[in-house]
Amino acid sequence: MAQVQRPFEEDGEASYYGSAWHGRRTADGGIYDKEAHICAHKTLPFGTRIKVTNKKNGKYTIVRVTDRGPFGRGRIVDLSNAAARDIDIISAGVAPVHLEVLPDEIELATDSVMETLIKEKLMLVPRLETMPKWEPPRHFW
Repeated sequence: MAQVQRPFEEDGEASYYGSAWHGRRTADGGIYDKEAHICAHKTLPFGTRIKVTNKKNGKYTIVRVTDRGPFGRGRIVDLSNAAARDIDIISAGVAPVHLEVLPDEIELATDSVMETLIKEKLMLVPRLETMPKWEPPRHFW
């Protein structure tokens, strides 16, 4: 199996959006939903999917960049409430994390069942256009 090289990794602190942000517009033009798996990052392009791992407990979540920030000192990502719950940072408010950008050629399924599989096993799903064309089996009789 070919090894996939991660194009970007970063270590720092994560915080999360307060409930008052729910329903407000994000920098990409969308609406912030505290139950969506989204985040704010200072420089990564909108739509970038990143794996965020809590360095204290090893829990991780996968989020999509939809906003700019955080602007607090030492913080590298602001997570939605759902993502913050996934990695258990709600009570602490801030936690040390490791970010890994998922490769562009890999598209993550958005179906809730697939998201569970992705979160638990980091299952990556290739885009349809990169999959080989299906051909019926050949019979030799």
